[in-house]
Amino acid sequence: MKKILSYLLTLVAVFSAQAQSSIISSTPEGTLYPTVYGGSAKTYLLSQGGFGSFADNYGYCAPIVIDGDDMYIHNVIREYPGIDSWVKGHFAEDGVVEFEFPQPVAIDPNTGETLYAAMLKGDFVEGIVAFVPNTESPCLRLQSNETRDKFTQIIPEVADDDVFAAYAGMIGLVNGEGTFRSYAEQNVSYEIWSEVPATPSAQVETQAYTADYKDNWNDSFKRLIQIGVDGKDAWIGGLCEALPEAWLKGSVQEDGSIILDSKQYLGVANDYLYFMCAVDKNASGAYSMAPSVVLKPVEGGYEAAGPMVFNLGYSRVFLGIAVENLKCTVKVASDPIPVNPVFGEPEWDANDGMGVADVLILPESVDGEALDPENLYYRVFFDGELAALEYDENYNPVTELKYGKESDLILFMYDWHFIIFLEPLKSIGVQSVYKDGDKEYCSDLVTFDFPSTSVSDLSGEAKEVASECYYSLDGTLLANPEGMCIRKVTYSDGTVSVTKIVKK
Repeated sequence: MKKILSYLLTLVAVFSAQAQSSIISSTPEGTLYPTVYGGSAKTYLLSQGGFGSFADNYGYCAPIVIDGDDMYIHNVIREYPGIDSWVKGHFAEDGVVEFEFPQPVAIDPNTGETLYAAMLKGDFVEGIVAFVPNTESPCLRLQSNETRDKFTQIIPEVADDDVFAAYAGMIGLVNGEGTFRSYAEQNVSYEIWSEVPATPSAQVETQAYTADYKDNWNDSFKRLIQIGVDGKDAWIGGLCEALPEAWLKGSVQEDGSIILDSKQYLGVANDYLYFMCAVDKNASGAYSMAPSVVLKPVEGGYEAAGPMVFNLGYSRVFLGIAVENLKCTVKVASDPIPVNPVFGEPEWDANDGMGVADVLILPESVDGEALDPENLYYRVFFDGELAALEYDENYNPVTELKYGKESDLILFMYDWHFIIFLEPLKSIGVQSVYKDGDKEYCSDLVTFDFPSTSVSDLSGEAKEVASECYYSLDGTLLANPEGMCIRKVTYSDGTVSVTKIVKK
Protein backbone atom coordinates (compact mmCIF):
# COMPACT_ATOMS: atom_id res chain seq x y z
CA MET A 1 0.00 0.00 0.00
CA LYS A 2 2.83 2.42 0.90
CA LYS A 3 4.53 1.63 -2.41
CA ILE A 4 1.35 2.44 -4.37
CA LEU A 5 0.79 5.63 -2.36
CA SER A 6 4.40 6.71 -2.95
CA TYR A 7 4.00 5.99 -6.67
CA LEU A 8 0.83 8.09 -6.90
CA LEU A 9 2.39 10.97 -4.94
CA THR A 10 5.35 10.93 -7.33
CA LEU A 11 2.97 11.18 -10.27
CA VAL A 12 1.19 14.11 -8.67
CA ALA A 13 4.47 15.90 -7.96
CA VAL A 14 5.78 15.44 -11.50
CA PHE A 15 2.39 16.30 -13.00
CA SER A 16 2.02 19.50 -10.98
CA ALA A 17 5.54 20.64 -11.78
CA GLN A 18 4.90 20.39 -15.52
CA ALA A 19 1.42 21.91 -15.54
CA GLN A 20 1.02 25.29 -17.23
CA SER A 21 -0.67 28.01 -15.24
CA SER A 22 -3.61 29.30 -17.27
CA ILE A 23 -6.13 28.21 -19.88
CA ILE A 24 -5.66 29.73 -23.35
CA SER A 25 -9.23 30.89 -23.92
CA SER A 26 -8.69 33.64 -26.53
CA THR A 27 -7.73 32.93 -30.12
CA PRO A 28 -3.91 33.11 -30.24
CA GLU A 29 -2.03 35.49 -32.51
CA GLY A 30 -0.94 34.12 -35.86
CA THR A 31 -2.66 32.75 -38.96
CA LEU A 32 -6.05 31.31 -38.07
CA TYR A 33 -7.30 28.32 -40.07
CA PRO A 34 -10.95 28.15 -38.98
CA THR A 35 -11.93 25.12 -41.06
CA VAL A 36 -9.89 22.06 -40.17
CA TYR A 37 -10.96 18.46 -40.78
CA GLY A 38 -10.22 16.87 -37.42
CA GLY A 39 -10.39 13.24 -36.48
CA SER A 40 -9.80 10.69 -33.73
CA ALA A 41 -9.37 7.01 -34.45
CA LYS A 42 -10.96 6.44 -31.04
CA THR A 43 -12.82 8.63 -28.57
CA TYR A 44 -13.09 7.39 -24.98
CA LEU A 45 -15.46 8.33 -22.19
CA LEU A 46 -16.81 7.05 -18.91
CA SER A 47 -20.58 6.71 -19.10
CA GLN A 48 -23.18 5.06 -16.89
CA GLY A 49 -20.45 3.61 -14.71
CA GLY A 50 -18.53 1.97 -17.57
CA PHE A 51 -15.56 2.86 -19.75
CA GLY A 52 -16.32 2.83 -23.44
CA SER A 53 -15.13 4.15 -26.78
CA PHE A 54 -16.34 4.77 -30.29
CA ALA A 55 -14.17 4.64 -33.37
CA ASP A 56 -13.64 6.82 -36.41
CA ASN A 57 -14.77 10.16 -34.99
CA TYR A 58 -13.74 12.04 -38.13
CA GLY A 59 -15.01 15.24 -39.66
CA TYR A 60 -15.21 17.53 -36.65
CA CYS A 61 -14.06 21.11 -37.06
CA ALA A 62 -10.87 21.76 -35.07
CA PRO A 63 -9.48 25.26 -35.80
CA ILE A 64 -5.70 25.70 -35.86
CA VAL A 65 -3.47 28.78 -35.47
CA ILE A 66 0.12 28.79 -36.79
CA ASP A 67 2.42 31.57 -35.65
CA GLY A 68 5.91 31.01 -37.01
CA ASP A 69 7.04 27.76 -35.39
CA ASP A 70 4.25 27.81 -32.81
CA MET A 71 1.01 25.91 -33.42
CA TYR A 72 -2.25 25.94 -31.46
CA ILE A 73 -5.15 23.45 -31.64
CA HIS A 74 -8.65 24.30 -30.49
CA ASN A 75 -10.39 21.77 -28.19
CA VAL A 76 -7.91 18.91 -28.36
CA ILE A 77 -10.19 16.95 -25.96
CA ARG A 78 -13.01 17.03 -28.42
CA GLU A 79 -16.07 15.64 -26.65
CA TYR A 80 -15.89 17.34 -23.23
CA PRO A 81 -19.07 19.49 -23.01
CA GLY A 82 -18.53 23.24 -23.09
CA ILE A 83 -14.78 23.11 -23.70
CA ASP A 84 -13.42 26.24 -25.43
CA SER A 85 -9.63 26.43 -25.20
CA TRP A 86 -6.36 26.04 -27.08
CA VAL A 87 -3.25 23.95 -26.52
CA LYS A 88 0.16 25.16 -27.66
CA GLY A 89 2.80 23.22 -29.54
CA HIS A 90 6.08 23.95 -31.30
CA PHE A 91 7.58 22.77 -34.59
CA ALA A 92 10.72 20.78 -33.81
CA GLU A 93 12.96 18.82 -36.17
CA ASP A 94 11.73 16.92 -39.25
CA GLY A 95 8.33 18.64 -39.24
CA VAL A 96 7.28 17.16 -35.90
CA VAL A 97 5.04 19.36 -33.75
CA GLU A 98 5.42 18.73 -30.03
CA PHE A 99 2.79 19.69 -27.45
CA GLU A 100 4.23 19.40 -23.97
CA PHE A 101 1.50 18.24 -21.61
CA PRO A 102 -0.17 18.71 -19.21
CA GLN A 103 -1.87 21.93 -20.35
CA PRO A 104 -4.99 23.40 -18.68
CA VAL A 105 -8.02 23.29 -20.97
CA ALA A 106 -11.26 23.51 -18.94
CA ILE A 107 -12.94 24.17 -15.61
CA ASP A 108 -15.25 21.51 -14.17
CA PRO A 109 -18.56 23.40 -13.67
CA ASN A 110 -19.56 21.09 -10.80
CA THR A 111 -16.36 21.25 -8.73
CA GLY A 112 -14.61 24.37 -10.03
CA GLU A 113 -11.36 22.42 -10.42
CA THR A 114 -9.05 22.99 -13.37
CA LEU A 115 -8.86 20.15 -15.88
CA TYR A 116 -5.80 19.41 -18.00
CA ALA A 117 -5.01 17.71 -21.30
CA ALA A 118 -2.37 15.06 -20.61
CA MET A 119 -0.84 12.05 -22.30
CA LEU A 120 -2.12 8.94 -20.53
CA LYS A 121 -0.99 5.38 -20.04
CA GLY A 122 -2.71 2.38 -18.54
CA ASP A 123 -1.63 0.97 -15.20
CA PHE A 124 -2.85 -1.17 -12.33
CA VAL A 125 -3.56 0.63 -9.06
CA GLU A 126 -4.38 -1.80 -6.24
CA GLY A 127 -5.27 -4.35 -8.87
CA ILE A 128 -7.68 -2.03 -10.69
CA VAL A 129 -7.09 -0.72 -14.21
CA ALA A 130 -6.47 3.03 -14.15
CA PHE A 131 -5.30 5.68 -16.60
CA VAL A 132 -2.61 7.98 -15.25
CA PRO A 133 -0.47 10.78 -16.75
CA ASN A 134 2.39 9.42 -18.83
CA THR A 135 5.33 11.24 -17.23
CA GLU A 136 7.85 9.31 -19.33
CA SER A 137 6.33 10.44 -22.66
CA PRO A 138 4.35 13.58 -21.77
CA CYS A 139 4.29 15.10 -25.28
CA LEU A 140 1.66 14.84 -27.96
CA ARG A 141 3.68 14.55 -31.18
CA LEU A 142 2.21 15.29 -34.60
CA GLN A 143 3.93 14.65 -37.91
CA SER A 144 3.28 17.43 -40.44
CA ASN A 145 3.72 17.37 -44.18
CA GLU A 146 6.00 19.82 -46.03
CA THR A 147 3.23 22.37 -46.58
CA ARG A 148 2.12 22.26 -42.94
CA ASP A 149 -1.51 21.60 -43.74
CA LYS A 150 -1.79 17.94 -42.64
CA PHE A 151 -0.90 16.57 -39.22
CA THR A 152 -1.09 13.01 -37.90
CA GLN A 153 -0.31 11.76 -34.41
CA ILE A 154 2.87 9.80 -33.87
CA ILE A 155 1.86 6.90 -31.63
CA PRO A 156 4.46 6.02 -28.97
CA GLU A 157 6.08 2.65 -29.40
CA VAL A 158 5.16 0.04 -26.81
CA ALA A 159 6.06 -3.59 -26.36
CA ASP A 160 3.84 -6.09 -28.14
CA ASP A 161 3.16 -7.89 -24.88
CA ASP A 162 2.10 -4.69 -23.07
CA VAL A 163 -1.45 -5.31 -21.86
CA PHE A 164 -2.17 -1.60 -22.37
CA ALA A 165 -0.75 -1.41 -25.90
CA ALA A 166 -4.19 -0.66 -27.35
CA TYR A 167 -4.30 2.62 -25.41
CA ALA A 168 -0.94 4.00 -26.58
CA GLY A 169 -1.16 7.67 -27.47
CA MET A 170 -4.28 8.51 -25.44
CA ILE A 171 -4.78 12.23 -24.82
CA GLY A 172 -6.99 12.47 -21.76
CA LEU A 173 -8.64 14.91 -19.41
CA VAL A 174 -7.31 14.87 -15.83
CA ASN A 175 -7.54 17.05 -12.74
CA GLY A 176 -4.66 18.67 -10.89
CA GLU A 177 -3.86 15.44 -9.05
CA GLY A 178 -3.64 13.52 -12.30
CA THR A 179 -6.94 11.66 -11.85
CA PHE A 180 -8.55 10.69 -15.16
CA ARG A 181 -11.78 12.62 -15.78
CA SER A 182 -13.47 10.46 -18.37
CA TYR A 183 -12.75 12.02 -21.78
CA ALA A 184 -9.89 11.03 -24.10
CA GLU A 185 -8.87 10.97 -27.76
CA GLN A 186 -6.42 8.68 -29.54
CA ASN A 187 -4.60 8.79 -32.86
CA VAL A 188 -5.74 12.28 -33.78
CA SER A 189 -5.26 13.95 -37.15
CA TYR A 190 -5.89 17.40 -38.59
CA GLU A 191 -6.19 18.63 -42.18
CA ILE A 192 -6.50 22.32 -42.98
CA TRP A 193 -9.52 22.35 -45.28
CA SER A 194 -9.18 24.59 -48.34
CA GLU A 195 -12.13 23.28 -50.37
CA VAL A 196 -15.16 25.57 -50.50
CA PRO A 197 -18.77 24.46 -51.08
CA ALA A 198 -19.89 24.56 -54.70
CA THR A 199 -22.45 27.21 -55.69
CA PRO A 200 -24.16 27.98 -58.99
CA SER A 201 -23.59 31.26 -60.78
CA ALA A 202 -26.15 34.02 -60.35
CA GLN A 203 -27.26 33.46 -63.94
CA VAL A 204 -28.57 29.94 -63.30
CA GLU A 205 -32.37 29.91 -63.27
CA THR A 206 -33.91 27.63 -60.68
CA GLN A 207 -37.39 26.31 -60.06
CA ALA A 208 -39.08 25.49 -56.76
CA TYR A 209 -39.75 21.81 -55.99
CA THR A 210 -41.26 19.97 -53.05
CA ALA A 211 -38.92 17.23 -51.87
CA ASP A 212 -40.67 14.27 -50.20
CA TYR A 213 -38.45 11.75 -48.41
CA LYS A 214 -38.00 9.50 -45.40
CA ASP A 215 -35.19 9.75 -42.86
CA ASN A 216 -33.17 7.16 -40.91
CA TRP A 217 -36.18 6.36 -38.69
CA ASN A 218 -38.66 6.09 -41.56
CA ASP A 219 -40.33 9.40 -40.68
CA SER A 220 -41.68 11.36 -43.65
CA PHE A 221 -40.58 14.91 -44.44
CA LYS A 222 -41.16 17.62 -46.99
CA ARG A 223 -38.66 20.35 -47.87
CA LEU A 224 -38.81 23.26 -50.25
CA ILE A 225 -35.83 22.95 -52.62
CA GLN A 226 -34.57 24.61 -55.79
CA ILE A 227 -33.36 22.81 -58.92
CA GLY A 228 -31.61 24.50 -61.82
CA VAL A 229 -29.88 23.25 -64.97
CA ASP A 230 -26.93 25.04 -66.58
CA GLY A 231 -25.90 23.13 -69.67
CA LYS A 232 -24.46 19.83 -68.46
CA ASP A 233 -24.49 20.93 -64.83
CA ALA A 234 -27.45 20.56 -62.48
CA TRP A 235 -27.83 22.31 -59.12
CA ILE A 236 -30.00 21.29 -56.18
CA GLY A 237 -30.31 23.66 -53.23
CA GLY A 238 -32.01 23.41 -49.86
CA LEU A 239 -32.09 19.64 -49.41
CA CYS A 240 -29.70 19.46 -46.45
CA GLU A 241 -31.59 20.31 -43.25
CA ALA A 242 -28.41 21.20 -41.34
CA LEU A 243 -27.17 23.51 -44.14
CA PRO A 244 -30.24 24.70 -46.06
CA GLU A 245 -28.11 27.19 -48.01
CA ALA A 246 -25.88 24.41 -49.41
CA TRP A 247 -26.00 23.25 -53.04
CA LEU A 248 -25.44 19.82 -54.60
CA LYS A 249 -23.83 19.74 -58.02
CA GLY A 250 -24.77 17.07 -60.53
CA SER A 251 -24.12 16.17 -64.14
CA VAL A 252 -27.03 15.98 -66.61
CA GLN A 253 -27.15 12.84 -68.77
CA GLU A 254 -28.61 12.47 -72.26
CA ASP A 255 -31.80 10.89 -70.88
CA GLY A 256 -32.32 13.87 -68.54
CA SER A 257 -31.23 12.05 -65.40
CA ILE A 258 -28.88 13.75 -62.92
CA ILE A 259 -25.86 11.99 -61.40
CA LEU A 260 -24.78 13.33 -58.00
CA ASP A 261 -21.25 12.26 -57.09
CA SER A 262 -20.65 11.21 -53.51
CA LYS A 263 -18.59 13.04 -50.85
CA GLN A 264 -19.56 16.56 -51.89
CA TYR A 265 -18.43 19.10 -49.28
CA LEU A 266 -21.30 21.32 -48.11
CA GLY A 267 -19.88 23.43 -45.28
CA VAL A 268 -19.69 23.47 -41.48
CA ALA A 269 -22.68 22.99 -39.16
CA ASN A 270 -22.93 21.85 -35.55
CA ASP A 271 -19.11 22.03 -35.42
CA TYR A 272 -18.72 19.32 -38.08
CA LEU A 273 -17.81 19.36 -41.77
CA TYR A 274 -20.85 18.08 -43.68
CA PHE A 275 -20.74 16.05 -46.89
CA MET A 276 -23.38 14.57 -49.16
CA CYS A 277 -22.57 10.87 -49.37
CA ALA A 278 -24.43 8.49 -51.62
CA VAL A 279 -25.04 5.20 -49.80
CA ASP A 280 -26.23 1.66 -50.30
CA LYS A 281 -28.56 0.06 -47.75
CA ASN A 282 -28.42 -3.64 -46.93
CA ALA A 283 -31.21 -5.91 -45.72
CA SER A 284 -30.53 -5.09 -42.06
CA GLY A 285 -30.80 -1.35 -42.72
CA ALA A 286 -27.08 -0.55 -42.46
CA TYR A 287 -25.56 2.02 -44.83
CA SER A 288 -22.32 1.78 -46.75
CA MET A 289 -20.67 4.35 -48.98
CA ALA A 290 -21.59 4.42 -52.68
CA PRO A 291 -19.91 6.38 -55.51
CA SER A 292 -23.00 8.29 -56.67
CA VAL A 293 -26.77 8.54 -56.66
CA VAL A 294 -28.99 9.09 -59.69
CA LEU A 295 -32.07 11.29 -59.93
CA LYS A 296 -34.29 9.88 -62.67
CA PRO A 297 -36.73 12.12 -64.52
CA VAL A 298 -40.36 11.20 -63.86
CA GLU A 299 -43.63 12.95 -64.57
CA GLY A 300 -43.64 16.24 -62.70
CA GLY A 301 -40.06 16.04 -61.43
CA TYR A 302 -37.36 13.59 -60.34
CA GLU A 303 -37.04 10.43 -58.28
CA ALA A 304 -33.83 9.22 -56.61
CA ALA A 305 -32.69 5.70 -57.49
CA GLY A 306 -31.08 5.25 -54.08
CA PRO A 307 -30.57 6.87 -50.68
CA MET A 308 -28.08 9.54 -49.67
CA VAL A 309 -26.82 10.79 -46.31
CA PHE A 310 -25.85 14.28 -45.24
CA ASN A 311 -22.90 13.02 -43.31
CA LEU A 312 -20.44 14.20 -40.65
CA GLY A 313 -17.14 13.77 -42.50
CA TYR A 314 -16.61 11.68 -45.60
CA SER A 315 -14.59 8.67 -44.44
CA ARG A 316 -17.51 6.56 -43.15
CA VAL A 317 -21.26 6.84 -42.58
CA PHE A 318 -21.45 8.67 -39.27
CA LEU A 319 -24.47 10.29 -37.57
CA GLY A 320 -25.80 11.45 -40.89
CA ILE A 321 -29.25 12.68 -41.86
CA ALA A 322 -30.59 10.11 -44.32
CA VAL A 323 -32.71 10.98 -47.34
CA GLU A 324 -34.50 7.90 -48.68
CA ASN A 325 -37.25 7.44 -51.28
CA LEU A 326 -36.64 11.00 -52.47
CA LYS A 327 -39.20 12.43 -54.87
CA CYS A 328 -38.91 15.99 -56.16
CA THR A 329 -42.12 17.48 -57.58
CA VAL A 330 -42.52 20.89 -59.20
CA LYS A 331 -44.17 23.18 -56.68
CA VAL A 332 -47.71 24.19 -57.67
CA ALA A 333 -48.83 27.74 -57.01
CA SER A 334 -51.38 27.78 -54.18
CA ASP A 335 -52.15 29.66 -50.98
CA PRO A 336 -49.41 28.67 -48.49
CA ILE A 337 -51.71 27.85 -45.58
CA PRO A 338 -49.59 25.88 -43.07
CA VAL A 339 -50.75 22.55 -41.69
CA ASN A 340 -52.02 22.55 -38.13
CA PRO A 341 -49.51 22.03 -35.31
CA VAL A 342 -49.75 18.66 -33.55
CA PHE A 343 -49.33 18.20 -29.80
CA GLY A 344 -47.44 15.29 -28.31
CA GLU A 345 -48.10 14.79 -24.60
CA PRO A 346 -47.79 18.13 -22.76
CA GLU A 347 -47.29 17.66 -19.03
CA TRP A 348 -47.09 19.71 -15.85
CA ASP A 349 -44.98 18.46 -12.96
CA ALA A 350 -45.91 20.00 -9.61
CA ASN A 351 -42.77 18.59 -7.99
CA ASP A 352 -40.51 20.39 -10.46
CA GLY A 353 -42.72 23.46 -10.69
CA MET A 354 -42.63 23.46 -14.49
CA GLY A 355 -44.20 21.89 -17.54
CA VAL A 356 -43.23 21.05 -21.11
CA ALA A 357 -45.51 21.05 -24.13
CA ASP A 358 -44.12 19.18 -27.14
CA VAL A 359 -45.55 20.48 -30.41
CA LEU A 360 -44.83 19.29 -33.94
CA ILE A 361 -44.73 22.26 -36.31
CA LEU A 362 -44.13 21.23 -39.91
CA PRO A 363 -43.01 23.51 -42.78
CA GLU A 364 -45.79 22.15 -45.00
CA SER A 365 -48.99 23.52 -46.49
CA VAL A 366 -52.44 21.99 -46.31
CA ASP A 367 -52.05 21.23 -50.03
CA GLY A 368 -49.03 19.00 -49.34
CA GLU A 369 -46.48 21.51 -50.59
CA ALA A 370 -43.27 22.30 -48.73
CA LEU A 371 -43.03 25.78 -47.22
CA ASP A 372 -39.96 27.94 -46.81
CA PRO A 373 -39.00 27.65 -43.08
CA GLU A 374 -37.60 31.19 -43.23
CA ASN A 375 -41.14 32.50 -43.66
CA LEU A 376 -42.84 30.21 -41.14
CA TYR A 377 -43.66 31.47 -37.63
CA TYR A 378 -45.80 30.33 -34.71
CA ARG A 379 -47.73 31.82 -31.81
CA VAL A 380 -48.42 30.31 -28.39
CA PHE A 381 -51.45 30.94 -26.17
CA PHE A 382 -51.47 30.22 -22.43
CA ASP A 383 -55.07 29.83 -21.16
CA GLY A 384 -56.29 31.63 -24.28
CA GLU A 385 -53.92 34.61 -23.91
CA LEU A 386 -51.14 35.32 -26.41
CA ALA A 387 -47.88 34.46 -24.61
CA ALA A 388 -44.56 36.31 -24.62
CA LEU A 389 -41.94 33.79 -25.79
CA GLU A 390 -38.98 36.13 -25.34
CA TYR A 391 -38.18 39.84 -25.05
CA ASP A 392 -36.33 42.08 -27.50
CA GLU A 393 -33.42 44.38 -26.67
CA ASN A 394 -35.88 47.01 -25.42
CA TYR A 395 -37.63 44.45 -23.19
CA ASN A 396 -40.72 44.42 -25.37
CA PRO A 397 -42.55 41.08 -25.44
CA VAL A 398 -42.08 38.94 -28.56
CA THR A 399 -45.20 36.88 -29.25
CA GLU A 400 -44.15 35.34 -32.58
CA LEU A 401 -41.12 33.17 -33.18
CA LYS A 402 -39.66 31.84 -36.41
CA TYR A 403 -39.88 28.10 -36.99
CA GLY A 404 -36.89 26.37 -35.38
CA LYS A 405 -35.84 29.38 -33.32
CA GLU A 406 -35.02 28.71 -29.69
CA SER A 407 -35.41 31.00 -26.70
CA ASP A 408 -35.26 30.66 -22.93
CA LEU A 409 -38.66 28.96 -23.07
CA ILE A 410 -38.33 27.07 -26.38
CA LEU A 411 -36.18 24.09 -27.37
CA PHE A 412 -36.14 22.70 -30.92
CA MET A 413 -35.39 19.23 -32.28
CA TYR A 414 -36.41 17.73 -35.64
CA ASP A 415 -39.56 19.86 -36.17
CA TRP A 416 -40.56 19.41 -32.51
CA HIS A 417 -40.80 22.59 -30.47
CA PHE A 418 -40.63 22.05 -26.70
CA ILE A 419 -42.44 24.91 -24.94
CA ILE A 420 -41.60 25.37 -21.26
CA PHE A 421 -44.13 26.93 -18.87
CA LEU A 422 -43.56 27.73 -15.21
CA GLU A 423 -47.14 27.95 -13.94
CA PRO A 424 -49.93 25.36 -14.16
CA LEU A 425 -52.23 25.93 -17.14
CA LYS A 426 -55.72 24.94 -18.07
CA SER A 427 -54.87 25.00 -21.77
CA ILE A 428 -52.11 25.75 -24.22
CA GLY A 429 -52.67 26.70 -27.84
CA VAL A 430 -50.35 26.94 -30.87
CA GLN A 431 -50.92 28.48 -34.29
CA SER A 432 -48.62 28.39 -37.33
CA VAL A 433 -48.29 31.54 -39.45
CA TYR A 434 -46.78 31.75 -42.94
CA LYS A 435 -45.73 35.18 -44.19
CA ASP A 436 -45.69 35.77 -47.95
CA GLY A 437 -44.83 39.39 -48.58
CA ASP A 438 -47.50 41.50 -46.91
CA LYS A 439 -49.87 38.54 -46.59
CA GLU A 440 -50.25 36.14 -43.67
CA TYR A 441 -51.68 32.66 -43.90
CA CYS A 442 -52.61 30.99 -40.62
CA SER A 443 -53.32 27.46 -39.52
CA ASP A 444 -56.10 26.72 -37.07
CA LEU A 445 -55.39 27.57 -33.46
CA VAL A 446 -54.84 24.08 -32.02
CA THR A 447 -55.49 23.81 -28.27
CA PHE A 448 -54.52 21.20 -25.71
CA ASP A 449 -56.66 21.11 -22.56
CA PHE A 450 -54.92 19.80 -19.48
CA PRO A 451 -56.85 17.30 -17.34
CA SER A 452 -58.00 19.00 -14.16
CA THR A 453 -56.24 16.39 -12.03
CA SER A 454 -52.87 17.31 -13.53
CA VAL A 455 -53.14 21.04 -12.90
CA SER A 456 -55.87 22.26 -10.59
CA ASP A 457 -56.16 19.40 -8.11
CA LEU A 458 -53.00 20.32 -6.22
CA SER A 459 -54.48 20.76 -2.76
CA GLY A 460 -54.30 17.13 -1.69
CA GLU A 461 -51.40 15.62 0.18
CA ALA A 462 -48.22 15.25 -1.82
CA LYS A 463 -47.25 11.64 -2.49
CA GLU A 464 -43.95 10.41 -1.12
CA VAL A 465 -41.27 9.81 -3.75
CA ALA A 466 -39.68 6.38 -3.44
CA SER A 467 -37.18 6.71 -6.29
CA GLU A 468 -36.48 8.73 -9.40
CA CYS A 469 -34.31 8.31 -12.47
CA TYR A 470 -33.64 10.20 -15.69
CA TYR A 471 -33.44 9.13 -19.33
CA SER A 472 -32.37 10.81 -22.56
CA LEU A 473 -35.04 11.39 -25.19
CA ASP A 474 -33.91 8.17 -26.91
CA GLY A 475 -34.42 6.14 -23.70
CA THR A 476 -30.83 5.91 -22.39
CA LEU A 477 -30.53 5.91 -18.59
CA LEU A 478 -28.58 9.02 -17.49
CA ALA A 479 -26.26 9.18 -14.49
CA ASN A 480 -25.81 12.97 -14.77
CA PRO A 481 -28.91 14.34 -16.51
CA GLU A 482 -28.58 17.67 -18.28
CA GLY A 483 -30.80 19.60 -20.69
CA MET A 484 -34.01 18.12 -22.09
CA CYS A 485 -34.59 14.67 -20.59
CA ILE A 486 -37.28 12.33 -19.26
CA ARG A 487 -37.84 12.02 -15.51
CA LYS A 488 -39.40 8.83 -14.13
CA VAL A 489 -40.66 8.98 -10.55
CA THR A 490 -41.87 5.98 -8.55
CA TYR A 491 -43.99 6.84 -5.51
CA SER A 492 -44.36 4.94 -2.25
CA ASP A 493 -47.87 3.82 -3.25
CA GLY A 494 -46.46 2.12 -6.36
CA THR A 495 -47.69 4.67 -8.88
CA VAL A 496 -45.30 6.01 -11.51
CA SER A 497 -45.15 9.35 -13.34
CA VAL A 498 -43.06 10.09 -16.43
CA THR A 499 -42.45 13.69 -17.49
CA LYS A 500 -40.26 15.62 -19.90
CA ILE A 501 -38.18 18.23 -18.11
CA VAL A 502 -35.20 20.49 -18.67
CA LYS A 503 -32.52 19.62 -16.14
CA LYS A 504 -30.04 22.39 -15.33
